[in-house]
Amino acid sequence: MSKKSDGSAFKKLKAETQALTRKANARIRALERANLTESPAYKSYKKHGSKKFSIKGIKIYQDLQKEYWRTQRFLNNKTSTVRGTKRYIKNISKAVGLSNIDILSGRDAIELQTKIFEAIDKVEEYYDNIGKHGEALDYRKHFHEVTEISEKYGLDLTEMSDEEFLEYYVNEIDLKAKNTEIRKPGRDEETGVFLF
Repeated sequence: MSKKSDGSAFKKLKAETQALTRKANARIRALERANLTESPAYKSYKKHGSKKFSIKGIKIYQDLQKEYWRTQRFLNNKTSTVRGTKRYIKNISKAVGLSNIDILSGRDAIELQTKIFEAIDKVEEYYDNIGKHGEALDYRKHFHEVTEISEKYGLDLTEMSDEEFLEYYVNEIDLKAKNTEIRKPGRDEETGVFLF
């Protein structure tokens, strides 16, 4: 069933979507001004074409619904706000033992945030390669990786700067990702069980 542009349901959804698109575009601009373009919400926005949230030119109800849900997905992401992204960085930093994230400001904070997001990307790549896609977002996984790396190299995190540790972290995760066979869905040759 296709609803025409003159229907009351279309008008109501159009008004609601327009308000949401304004809010989403304001959040995009705020993330850019705060130099938080590595935020998961912003990266998802970029990954899907960086198309500005808009209802301009939409005449079909289904197309309006698509834009509504695209906008809603972005807004529901906790890292779509500057505060949410900073909280995300702080939580991960604490989980992996970075101590001075609260006292940094300016260029130092931006550089550390960039390194943290780089480390998260490496962990996500590693878990994607071994077929455990959603696990990279779990703070405990990051903590587990930190513990392994610290033990492997005998690192004392209290004696290291965050930048030094992140260098170890990114390099080790990158090495793990490169040395891990990419697992694709299919039947296990030995057991015959279908793997997702």
